[in-house]
Amino acid sequence: MRLADLVAACGLVAPLAIAGCGGSDRTPDGIPHPNARNLPPPAAASITSEGSPSGLSDEQLSAWTAARDALLGATSVLRLGSEQRGPALFGYVPKADIGPDGNIVVFDELAQEIRIFDPQGRFIDGFGGMGDGPLELRNAEDFHLFPDGRIAVPLGPFGPVKVFERRNERWTLIDQRRTSANDLCGLSDGRWFSAGYTRDEETIINEYGDPGSDSVDVARRFGRGYIHEQGFIRRALSGGLIECLDQSRTVVFGFSILPILRSYSTEGVLNWTAALDDQYLQLGVWEKRHPETGRVGYSEATHLPHDRLAELEAVGAGDHILLQYARVLPDERRIEARSYLVDAATGIGAFIGDSLPVVISVQPDGYITLFEEPQVHLEVRKFLGTPPRGVGAH
Repeated sequence: MRLADLVAACGLVAPLAIAGCGGSDRTPDGIPHPNARNLPPPAAASITSEGSPSGLSDEQLSAWTAARDALLGATSVLRLGSEQRGPALFGYVPKADIGPDGNIVVFDELAQEIRIFDPQGRFIDGFGGMGDGPLELRNAEDFHLFPDGRIAVPLGPFGPVKVFERRNERWTLIDQRRTSANDLCGLSDGRWFSAGYTRDEETIINEYGDPGSDSVDVARRFGRGYIHEQGFIRRALSGGLIECLDQSRTVVFGFSILPILRSYSTEGVLNWTAALDDQYLQLGVWEKRHPETGRVGYSEATHLPHDRLAELEAVGAGDHILLQYARVLPDERRIEARSYLVDAATGIGAFIGDSLPVVISVQPDGYITLFEEPQVHLEVRKFLGTPPRGVGAH
């Protein structure tokens, strides 16, 4: 669940403020999760909440510091959003990105529409609207923008993935995959991947061939999810976000409600596992069995402070990974966006503060942030000066 999704699910009435996102006032009884089989391994790389990352070489630390400073020092060059009726009046925007032509692609979840704006913020065209027609969307929460401008939209975790292309000045549906997909990413060679738990395979990552040229729904599945005997508990705890690192040909997966990050080769081989330190606030999850029927239940202590992975983005050439966790503080009726920067080669990282706004996409020369007040709007931010190593072209 991305931070923007969590904001909506918890009924935000102001930026980072909660209205009615809680449970009962006591901790449930039952078997707690995560269990010992699913804790990070002792050799996991450390993502620390204090100081600089420990264990990087001097060169790696210098690159990490430069990438951190570039992220925190970026300046706003465009504000996109309006109070007036029209394409720039947004209801709820979980994702926006910048295409190869410089145009800004915005997804409004409330309207179920993809809207395209030029680099100056002027509306060009779009597609979507609630429905089941070729260019319509239903239950969409995200999209992926391919390097050539094609757009893939997953229609919810159980729906198909639609792929669109602009041909002869019109958007056209060119492919549709029947697969589980919560989050998407892609590589320059045409392969693309989704985070989506598959119960039969017990995997968390799906690989696809080039859209429009490969009729196979899923080419490969890999990555082990949460280990448990009950299928619905495996599914509930195996959700997460995904990012592709084109230069190193790796896929990074972060669990939504576990403090664990994994890097895989595109062949499915685990490169490393990283874990946040003990400052991470684990969401309380309990497994309960009915004393008479024996049926297994599941509950979450959402009324207690906890962290959820909200954003996972490759920075620049893929040397680093930006993680943003939503720290939910029910008693204070607010949510904090906590940002971490991770070295992609090792999994070692550190906290870079809570001043960075919600980042919904990162480009070679900057990123796009989301704000909820005074109305929903986006800011395109650019890195200052020449991008340092680690914040270069994809």
